[in-house]
Amino acid sequence: MRGDVWIRCSGESESAVRDAVATINKVQDSWLLHVDPPFPENDTSPVPHEPFALASRVGSATAGRPLVYVTNELFSDRWFSHEFQGISVISSFGFSRLDTGFPLVAYLMYEVVQSLLSFAIGKGEQDLIHFSHDPPVGCLFDLCSYKPDIRLGMAAGGLCSKCHEMLQDSGIAERHLQDLTRILNVVARTGTYSAAESRRPKDWKPEMLSILHLSDLHFGRAYRFQPRMIKSGPPPVFQPFGSLAELGDLVASDLGRISADPQLPPALRALASRVDLVVISGDIANSGGRDRSLPLRESGPSDEYEQAAEFLESLLHAVNDLRQREDLPPLKPSERVVAIPGNHDVNWDEPAESSDRFLGFAKFWRKVTGSRAYFDCPANEIMVRTVIEVDGTTLAVVGFNSCTVTAEPSQLREIGLVEDAQLGLCERFFQGLAHQPDRKIAVFHHHPVYIPALAAGVENYDAMLQAGKLLSYLQQREFDLVLHGHKHYPMAWVHNMIPYEAPVHGSWSEPVIVSSGSLSVGGDHLPSSVPNTYQLIGIRKKRDPLRPVCAVIRRKFLRGDTLYGARFEPDGVLHLGRDSLSPTEREKRLATLQELASPAGEGSSLHQQRAKRYEESAGWMLVHRYRASDAPDQEYDVSVYLVEKKSEMEVFSRKEVEYVRYAVGQFWSGSPFTVADPENGFELKLSAYGPFLCIAEVSFMDGSKCRLERYIDFEMAGG
Repeated sequence: MRGDVWIRCSGESESAVRDAVATINKVQDSWLLHVDPPFPENDTSPVPHEPFALASRVGSATAGRPLVYVTNELFSDRWFSHEFQGISVISSFGFSRLDTGFPLVAYLMYEVVQSLLSFAIGKGEQDLIHFSHDPPVGCLFDLCSYKPDIRLGMAAGGLCSKCHEMLQDSGIAERHLQDLTRILNVVARTGTYSAAESRRPKDWKPEMLSILHLSDLHFGRAYRFQPRMIKSGPPPVFQPFGSLAELGDLVASDLGRISADPQLPPALRALASRVDLVVISGDIANSGGRDRSLPLRESGPSDEYEQAAEFLESLLHAVNDLRQREDLPPLKPSERVVAIPGNHDVNWDEPAESSDRFLGFAKFWRKVTGSRAYFDCPANEIMVRTVIEVDGTTLAVVGFNSCTVTAEPSQLREIGLVEDAQLGLCERFFQGLAHQPDRKIAVFHHHPVYIPALAAGVENYDAMLQAGKLLSYLQQREFDLVLHGHKHYPMAWVHNMIPYEAPVHGSWSEPVIVSSGSLSVGGDHLPSSVPNTYQLIGIRKKRDPLRPVCAVIRRKFLRGDTLYGARFEPDGVLHLGRDSLSPTEREKRLATLQELASPAGEGSSLHQQRAKRYEESAGWMLVHRYRASDAPDQEYDVSVYLVEKKSEMEVFSRKEVEYVRYAVGQFWSGSPFTVADPENGFELKLSAYGPFLCIAEVSFMDGSKCRLERYIDFEMAGG
């Protein structure tokens, strides 16, 4: 006999749910799914975003029947689904935008399989957590912190062998597993994402801006691809570049491979075919133009910067060829190339006050862009401040010069500094804009944080001077992405160290910081076992709480003497960062929370009351601690104080506390006590010989108040 399971859904997804149910009932015999109507027509209250609250609400009318509820709302924790005992909730929010190659019906079938497994075992997700895979392996139990990775499990057509065996050990019948596998096979067959599926609608527009990030080219004596001496003596004989592709051709051909790679989803392939910005984060030359270099081709230039300019010209030509295939206009170097100097782009032999320190870089910039902006220019004004627009999205790019150190010791040149004068220029730039950009990118050469992997045994190794101040400024100005180079060590992370001053300044960003390796320095200048690398970075055009801010495609050119036939290869794809809720969305969530918290008669729940209490107290809670007292006739010394809940799962308005009045009873002379000192959470200290009730009246800076209660007990003190 087939087990009955009921499906409910919000109206928007009802058609897809019915199609999914019809298919599931057709391909297996273990379960019979029934589609219930949505919530009663007279129930107009909003659908909760918190999964457990939703499960409690829809489960109140199940009468013990297994129930799956499908909602179009985004869950507060951004997961696909949650399984509780006998109840499962699934969110279809944004699935069609994940670029998985699967239709919504297949996704619903896939998530229902997990629900059916939960029902068959009689356990919720907390009991099944040991099944999970992170990173994903192509299984129903992949965690998928990067949500588009769900396509791996949907395309697998079954469970992984490990999970299949574990489910058998859990007592699930083999016929149930076979029926679930039949459903998963149907899901896999509905996928259209394959090597042959590269066609896109003509009006398709990618959701990410594409940045080609290069760094530490080191044209000159440290350049990896220069000709080699094969015979010494007068005159020496050099092996020409010969049949080796030039560096520009190597990168260009690699971009072509990425743009057609069937292993990458279309959104990532488009990063190679639609490059919007080229960023070079320093060390373009090796000696600041002082040294002559071997010509890289017959009758070619021996100047480091002229060689770099030729490379960039050939690379841009290839980038524009790819863009032309997409019917996009060519990139103009003066508008879409950002380059800042590195410590090897400075002529340190020149006096500290001389602008000739950057003469070689100024010549390179003129050759590439036609601009004479950096000739006779103070070092702190060698900056890039520009805004570009792509498909209606504005991107501000600020390039800082971190090579302005003039004092001794000379080791500070390796550490770098972005001076206050540059922060001031950046601030005036943003203040002068009529509208704030959608996205912001910062570029400099030196690294803003300590890289532990490179630190051992290296003297004078550290992050740049004033790194903390620079990062705090970038967070306060809500930069989304930071690019740099310098140590030839590729690394990427999210800088989520929120400063203490954040509540004073308002919103702070958590920028993705990407440290580039070196594109073309010789192996003796690379960290141990690290190859030459470059990266393609996609930054999402619009804020999206569902998906990461950035995708980083890293490419590597392996070390070794053999260059003939070598090429760049994949070196991983990273998905980093997330957007916080926009002010508009946050207000919408807050309004929903307030509606849920309002009295609703019999429909009211403890979870709604809990949410209301959080909102009333702005997240502040009353707590206490105690210890044995040395005071006569007293048992315990007690501290009562406030703590602030800081969970991103709850949405409520933050408020700053002005003072707290504590009422503790008539046995304490002076009660109620007023505490205006914010130290230790407006702490009240007193002694007691037994339990008592404390009522605290919290006064906020905006004039509002709330009352909190705490029963001060000593249950954990023991006998």
